[in-house]
Parts: sequence; C-alpha cells; structure tokens
Amino acid sequence: RPAPATRDAARPEPAKSDPGRGDRSSAVSLPSSRPEESSAISPSRGETFTVQVAAYRTRSDAEKLRDRLGARGLDADVSQADTAAGVFYRVRIGRYRTRVRPAEAGPPSRVLISEDELRARVAALGQAIARDYADANPVLVGVLKGALVFMADLIREMPIEITMDFMALSSYGSGTRSSGVVKLAADLSMPIDDRDVILVEDIIDTGRTVSYLKRNLETRHPRSVRLCALLDKIERREVEVDIHYLGFTIPNVFVVGYGLDHAGRYRNLPYLAVLDHV
Repeated sequence: RPAPATRDAARPEPAKSDPGRGDRSSAVSLPSSRPEESSAISPSRGETFTVQVAAYRTRSDAEKLRDRLGARGLDADVSQADTAAGVFYRVRIGRYRTRVRPAEAGPPSRVLISEDELRARVAALGQAIARDYADANPVLVGVLKGALVFMADLIREMPIEITMDFMALSSYGSGTRSSGVVKLAADLSMPIDDRDVILVEDIIDTGRTVSYLKRNLETRHPRSVRLCALLDKIERREVEVDIHYLGFTIPNVFVVGYGLDHAGRYRNLPYLAVLDHV
C-alpha cells in the first residue's frame, strides 16, 4: 500500500552495527521515528501524521516487520525512500490527526539491540553456563517479570540438566527509574541449600534490587550464587555488583522489549528498543 502523506521532518537513515557482546553506549541501529517536538497541531486537510518504526535495506525485512506489527493490531505500511545513502524501505504505523497522538501511541522508535544480536548473545551465554555447570544441575532463578523471555531463550541454549524457579521483586512500579525500594512479591517454591544458584536478571540498574536478592538467597545456604544479566546500565550503579555472565552494557536510557516493559507495555517486542517519549 502506498504510505500516507505525512508532515514528518526528514530523518537520517540507520547505520549498521556489529552484533555480539559489547558496550552499546553509542549503538543506535535505527533513527528516532518520533515527529519533531511540538505542541499539538492538525495537518492540512487530507494529510495525516505517522510514526516511523524502522527502515531496512531490503523490502522483505520491512514487510516482515509490517506483518508482525499487523498481527498486534497496528496499521503498518512499507514505503520506499531513495536517499543519498541508498534505497531504504520504511515501516510506518498509524494515520493520526495530530502530532501528539503518535508520540503517545505506537511502539518505541529506536532499536538498540536487534533480534539477531539478542539471539547470538543469548546463545553464547547459554553455552558458557553449560560449560561451567556441566555436572552441577544448577538452579536458575528467574526474576519476574522482566527476565522471563530472556530466561526462556537462555535455558534452550543449555544442553545440561538444570532446575528452574522464579522470584518476583519490584523497584519500578509504573515509572522509568528504580525507586530504590525493593518489594518481594513472590518467593521460591523449593529449597536451595547446598545447590549452585544462578540468578537470571533482565537488567542491572542501580544494583540495589539484585544486591538485596543475592543477600536474601545467601541466607538459605546455597553452595554458590552467581549472576547472569542480559543488560547492564552501569552509569546508574549505586551498589557494587559482580556480574558473572553478561549480555550487553547499555547507556543510561530506558529500554523496552524482549520481556522489559513500561507500565506493562512492550514486553512482546522481539528486540530491545529505547523508549524516548517517557
């Protein structure tokens, strides 16, 4: 379908980033898709505003994302853009009458870590844990709800015997910064005395939540407690934390997707993205 007429300002196209482990402090694989900041205005008659979600080098990749967004109830289109950097295929959603609504609706605009990068790094983490615990039958403790998707993919990369359990804690509520007040909402369903325990966290922020959890578990007399984290936001650290298995170091931005949320939204995105408008 042809893309609807928009009044979005011109945007630069994405630069490619290298997959795998590393510091993602400057990694931005897609440009911001938000319209320029402005007070709410209405477009000219017959025009609408849209939100650019992504831009790809190939039409097939763009159409795959369009179909995934469509399956989630979002009205997405693919349009071709001929730029000085080459041809790109833009994926945009919505037909909004004002600039305010697209800024508040729609998915995050900037992909920080892609599906392929996540898949490769999680596989490497799973294999490393499997080597270290080949005959130990470790207990993997997932911290709900954010680590659920990460843990599900992680254990499928571990061809060893393992035991799983979960705990639920919270220090965010519906906000975008850790409150520093940790609440234990759900405890383990089994004893862990004399067991090797691996905490599986989605993101380490100030370090207060995971430090509390580690101290809590150590009172139960496990053989060892180690930490596996998908993301480390080290700029926000207030408490020293030893991360034994780490996916990515990221800058001080609020990320969603791959199990991480904002006020309960975006957990089902298959990539990790920056939520610029919160």
